[in-house]
Amino acid sequence: MIERNLARVSALLTPSGVLVFSTHGKQSAEMAEIYEQYWLDKEKLNAELDRSGFFYERYPYYYADYGLTWIVADEVKQMVASTAPGLDFVAHHPLAVDAHQDVLVY
Repeated sequence: MIERNLARVSALLTPSGVLVFSTHGKQSAEMAEIYEQYWLDKEKLNAELDRSGFFYERYPYYYADYGLTWIVADEVKQMVASTAPGLDFVAHHPLAVDAHQDVLVY
């Protein structure tokens, strides 16, 4: 879903357009207890981020596939490069949103 949305948004940009988005990154995962989610296994989260660069955990109290996602910055950069190769990386600001989400600029 992330790749599909990224491709669609990037296709809508004008040639001089700027894409700014946020993600939960590695530093956010390292302080996952701030989310106060009793069901979130911080050790599992960080181990999977170290292994694959990506972690998703569905909220256990929703029927829909809705939850929390973490992606390390290098994985985001690779995803953008393969999904929207016309975008140029500009900046990465760790923990820039409310001290728990990274901001990426393309």
